[in-house]
Amino acid sequence: MKTAYLVLLCVFLFGCGTYMAQPPEKTRYEHIKETTLPPDQVYDKALQWIASTFRSAKAVIEYQDKASGRIIGNGQVDFNRVSRMGVVLPLTFTMTFDVKPGKYKMSFENVLVKYSDGDQPLGDPADTTSAHNEFKRLCDSFDQYLMKKEAEW
Repeated sequence: MKTAYLVLLCVFLFGCGTYMAQPPEKTRYEHIKETTLPPDQVYDKALQWIASTFRSAKAVIEYQDKASGRIIGNGQVDFNRVSRMGVVLPLTFTMTFDVKPGKYKMSFENVLVKYSDGDQPLGDPADTTSAHNEFKRLCDSFDQYLMKKEAEW
């Protein structure tokens, strides 16, 4: 009898539990950094970084306007789902670069996890933390790329 109750409890917790999506403002991530580089140089480096970081810059970039200093694109990275015992799934998001004199901002929003039966927003707060860690890793990668000197050939 104990076994039957345990099985029912596991089915409820892992199979039939209610999915509670995190509100969009909880999954949004922003990174604002000051820079001494000219805005045009930051903008151009952002385009180069996107091309070297994601599989296809043409598939990623949805909008770009150098005059306003804005780049909007859709990205995807592998995501380690903490709440599902380390299952790795694609995490998709909209990424926005805003470049102004003396600073730039990277924003990540519209965050979804790709499952075989469709996309879902982040539900577990631990998964949101993991996604934010992934976004921080991307921001750190761009910061390093921005400071890297161009090699002469």
